[in-house]
Amino acid sequence: MVRMLDTMLAESGVRGPGAPRVPRVAGTEELLADSLDAVDDQIIALIARRNAFSSALRDVREAARRPSADLTHENRVIRRYGRELGPHGGTLGHLLVRMAGTRTA
Repeated sequence: MVRMLDTMLAESGVRGPGAPRVPRVAGTEELLADSLDAVDDQIIALIARRNAFSSALRDVREAARRPSADLTHENRVIRRYGRELGPHGGTLGHLLVRMAGTRTA
């Protein structure tokens, strides 16, 4: 079903602001909402995975008696998100870096 939506959006030229609207087809709203939910599930899983890698990296650095944070890398991440996704992307990058640096256990 998601592939069908992807095909429909590609054929209608929907790619961003100002693009043509999706044609009104019965069930389109529900399909779009379900697709957004599926993408959100993937994003949440990826953020959890990113946080796990970050925690492991922090542990390795601490075991080597090195600073647990690499501010140069963190700033590079934030700039990358900003470059790829715009100003709000930079904010997202900053939040991801902060989340990854927060110990939950």
